[in-house]
Amino acid sequence: MRRLLIALIGGSFILLAAVVPTGSVLATPRSSETIVLQRDSATNPIGWIASGVFADSGSWTDPFGAFGGCLDQTPVCEGVLKTVETSTSGTFQIVFQVHFNAITHPTLSGTWKISQGSDAYATLAGTGTWSRSVDTSTGVLTFTCVGSVHFN
Repeated sequence: MRRLLIALIGGSFILLAAVVPTGSVLATPRSSETIVLQRDSATNPIGWIASGVFADSGSWTDPFGAFGGCLDQTPVCEGVLKTVETSTSGTFQIVFQVHFNAITHPTLSGTWKISQGSDAYATLAGTGTWSRSVDTSTGVLTFTCVGSVHFN
């Protein structure tokens, strides 16, 4: 009787594993993504657009930022900025690490990571690097995020 019970329980787990999908089975492979955010000359967010694994666009906000050394006379600036990208498909957050060293790396840049999302972006994850460019005629700031993303 004990062997029959063990066989039934073991068989149930095997059957359950075959029927119930796991996150790793449904996850998409990591693929290239480019996300571009823009600010106007007064540094107000204009919008964002993405291409790659997903293509979408919308508005964005930056509800949190913390920086050190950026406003005084030191040549080094480090910081973190959280943004929320919104579209008709849902929202996702990006956490930006900001790095600037006027002596060794005089370009504002850093890394980014998608931290959470909702609706179509509820399982979105990704990381990469970003860089900034400025349109000198309009003052528009463009932040180009290049990396890889996937859906869990």
